[in-house]
Amino acid sequence: MNINNALYRRLSTYFVVGVVIMLTSCNSSSQETSATFYGQDFSLTEVKKLSDVEAALTLNDSLPEVTLSGEVKAVCQKKGCWMTLNSSNGNRVRVTFKDYGFFVPKDLSGSVVTIKGVVKSEELSTEMDQHYAEDEGRAFDPEADLREISIVASGVTVTSKMN
Repeated sequence: MNINNALYRRLSTYFVVGVVIMLTSCNSSSQETSATFYGQDFSLTEVKKLSDVEAALTLNDSLPEVTLSGEVKAVCQKKGCWMTLNSSNGNRVRVTFKDYGFFVPKDLSGSVVTIKGVVKSEELSTEMDQHYAEDEGRAFDPEADLREISIVASGVTVTSKMN
């Protein structure tokens, strides 16, 4: 009888330890965060703030490929083929994707993204602004300022999703 009690205690201990390990494993893996990449993967080092990039641009100016982060304002609801970022300076900031090679989910509004791409300050054509207005579901304003910061992204990663 003594041997059975010792065996029962040992098996019970192993069972409890196994359950604790299993619960701990499940808990820690659900807390891990991993960035979701779209397009080309890139390093998340030396990331600039959008406001710093905006300050470095003048009209018809461009910057070679930079890595920057910002909050998504809106996404094309037809395909996810472009997105706009919130600008602290009131600029229109639009991100399109290199060679139309990838799209992003349509529900990214409010999410923080990191982008690697070429940045340019330019003036849109009336036709392009009209096209974007239609995609955004906003009324086209022919009197609106057509300047915007354009980013052609080779890669995008969602660093925090707000939905």
